[in-house]
Amino acid sequence: MLAYGLVFMLVCTLVRTYLAPEESHSLMSSFREGLLVIGWVALWKPVEELLFNWWPLDRERKDWRRLAAVDMRIDVY
Repeated sequence: MLAYGLVFMLVCTLVRTYLAPEESHSLMSSFREGLLVIGWVALWKPVEELLFNWWPLDRERKDWRRLAAVDMRIDVY
């Protein structure tokens, strides 16, 4: 998810740089700033996951590893 967000941010930055030059008037300036905001919004959720929500994911990963290590025996009657 982070990689997709970074790629999208890069695309927004490139479009912002090449299609809407800085010396443009107010409408193009708004378009430039909108692209920047959209790029950062695309990164919001991946960065949130990376910074704050990895604790439950780490706990869940440890639980799955413990379950994978359990010996099972199936008795057929």
